[in-house]
Amino acid sequence: MAFDGVDDRLDQGASYTYTAAIAGCVISQRIKVAALAGNFFGISTNSGTNARIQLGIGASGQVILSVRRADTDGANTFTSANGIIAINTNYTVTARIDYAGTGGIEVWVNGVSILTGTLINPAGNTSNTNQARHRLGTGQNSGPCNMTFGRYVFLPRLNAAGEIASMEGYVAGVTL
Repeated sequence: MAFDGVDDRLDQGASYTYTAAIAGCVISQRIKVAALAGNFFGISTNSGTNARIQLGIGASGQVILSVRRADTDGANTFTSANGIIAINTNYTVTARIDYAGTGGIEVWVNGVSILTGTLINPAGNTSNTNQARHRLGTGQNSGPCNMTFGRYVFLPRLNAAGEIASMEGYVAGVTL
């Protein structure tokens, strides 16, 4: 799928419960950006305007992960070093969020850990509410990404390192 970075996006529907009351999740996707800056994956809280999970690219090639556990929490935003993502290059981006256990997050690009952190909110499952939006090619009321999007996997549970490697292998199996 190709997104123009202006107004293209794929809305995957509303009122799904797969991010309600979860202890953690893993997202893995294959991307190739044509321009830096923009969000490429977003799942909202029940409000539709706040991201429960959002992944994007910064203007200097950073990977940016924004998450919130409870619908009323402020966003926890984590930003990698500059220069991780370059235009016109295939990448597999994977994020693991442990809401209820350690509160830890980790992001990998092409199998290499590039970002770790800890949520500032108390540990616990996400709010037991439906999400209002699930989008590809953009985030929640924020900048769309000029990109090509390949396979992706979203698991509403934590998984082991071996399972993450399997997900990344599946997602990376497509050239954009």
